[in-house]
Amino acid sequence: MVNEILSTGFTNHDMLQKEMISLQRAFRKGGSDMTAKAKFTSIFVLRCFFLFSFSFLLMMSISGKHRNEEEFSAPGLCNSQESAGVPIAVIGALIDGTGAEPVPEAVVVIKGRYITAVGPRKEIEIPENARVFSFPRGTLLPGFINAHVHSKYDEKRLQLWAREGVTTVRDLAEAMGVPWFTLRDQLRSNPKNARIVAAGPVFTCPDGFFKEFSLIVVSPEDAQEKVNKLIDAGADVIKIGMNSPIFPELSLEIVKAIVETAHSRGKPVAAHVISAHGMGVAVEAGVDDINHRAPIGEKSKELIQQTKAAGIYWIPTLEPRLPAPPGKGRPGRRRKAIDSFKYFLSLGGSVALGSDSGTLPGVQIGMPIKEILLMQEAGMTPMQIIEASTRHAARVCRLENEIGTLQAGKCADLLVVEGNPLEDLNTLTKTRLVIHDGVVIREE
Repeated sequence: MVNEILSTGFTNHDMLQKEMISLQRAFRKGGSDMTAKAKFTSIFVLRCFFLFSFSFLLMMSISGKHRNEEEFSAPGLCNSQESAGVPIAVIGALIDGTGAEPVPEAVVVIKGRYITAVGPRKEIEIPENARVFSFPRGTLLPGFINAHVHSKYDEKRLQLWAREGVTTVRDLAEAMGVPWFTLRDQLRSNPKNARIVAAGPVFTCPDGFFKEFSLIVVSPEDAQEKVNKLIDAGADVIKIGMNSPIFPELSLEIVKAIVETAHSRGKPVAAHVISAHGMGVAVEAGVDDINHRAPIGEKSKELIQQTKAAGIYWIPTLEPRLPAPPGKGRPGRRRKAIDSFKYFLSLGGSVALGSDSGTLPGVQIGMPIKEILLMQEAGMTPMQIIEASTRHAARVCRLENEIGTLQAGKCADLLVVEGNPLEDLNTLTKTRLVIHDGVVIREE
């Protein structure tokens, strides 16, 4: 029932969103047609009404679901007993996500939801009753992590990500008024769904970043209060929207208050950045990761240097900057995005995989191979990209102690592909086996 409401509701919501985006682009090009502005206002009001009605229906559905269950509790990261079921052993070449050299013939042993042993085949004892998977030409990898998506908490999307080996996604903003954190916990109980790391709405200022997705704050004190409330509700990460020159931006004082409050509660802060000014505010305030891009220029280069020096992660989301069809889009946008990212890489900056999939049309849901190949085009090696998609993305999600590498004691998220991704990254689309939370969810 919940998923049916989500699927139907977001189909209608997307139609309104696409129309709003089209009108916003017209305004940015200098348009001042009053009819267009009236249409934009009408659509915005309609979206607000839609979101209120949609949220009411969804919360009623969830409430009914809870009443029909004798007991409900939010599952942990690895959602099961430690030693339940038959052990699993997976044999093949190993890239464990730590950056270590590959192991040509290795085995990963899984009991329940956890990895219990990893190493060369000749050194690891396989339990007698284990279910054994052997891939003579396969490569074993940690489950991939996409650290920037907009999943809409839709099971079809989450299951597509998981089946293609992306076992965790970080959802960086959905519409206001929906109990996303309750949904996250319910969806997490099914290992066929990719695990969600949830931000909830975005923090912005009055008339700022897409308001229907945002919590509006007007002072440092207001920011502190609303950050605490969102974390109390269950947020895993806090996101701020720095979207000049399209929209007004949060002040440095307010962003500092957001960051300090989130950090005092052990939560990271992600920043949506598309300009040098927004990047400067985010970096000075001490955010944990920046998402998207900054244009190349001397000022931007200085900011990129500061970003690297501060140890701030960059999630480039290059795929949405792919060239538009002839006659559409802004020429050179993709090149500028890659050039600024390439400069960050030349400094040795830290990178995590994130593709911005889920909202923008045409951006892949599942294994984000277009994003991965663009990261390679920018100068990253296959091993660096694998680390960015596993260990580093786990660190961005603050889950590096639970997922992101194939090591004993960690949650059993494992992807097996046919071939060697260090030789050809397209191998990542040749899925042979996916284990999520210790459960085999795909076997080819």
